[in-house]
Amino acid sequence: GVFKSIDSGSNWVDSSVGIEGTGVDRLVIDPTTPATLYAGTDFQGVCKSTNAGASWVEVNNGLGGHVPASLEMDPTDPQTLYVGTQGGFFKTSDAGGEWTPVIHGLPGVA
Repeated sequence: GVFKSIDSGSNWVDSSVGIEGTGVDRLVIDPTTPATLYAGTDFQGVCKSTNAGASWVEVNNGLGGHVPASLEMDPTDPQTLYVGTQGGFFKTSDAGGEWTPVIHGLPGVA
């Protein structure tokens, strides 16, 4: 799950409401809007919170059921995220609204 501390780690609360299963493999925080979080999960794909983890929604449109193995945010554009799965590499330019496969520029791909 996802746990949150607001007192430098002295106390922790579960911030996993809306995330099913136990595997959160990667957590990404929007540096310009820290209340916006993305979690790569083993059961629900990519989940997004816009309220500092109080609730989560799936943002998997275009991922085709692929489970994220990695999740990264473009450091210059927080609307752009990348996810690596066993089924390929995907990109969103609209904060998880729509994911598209990335094939150009990868080694061995024309």
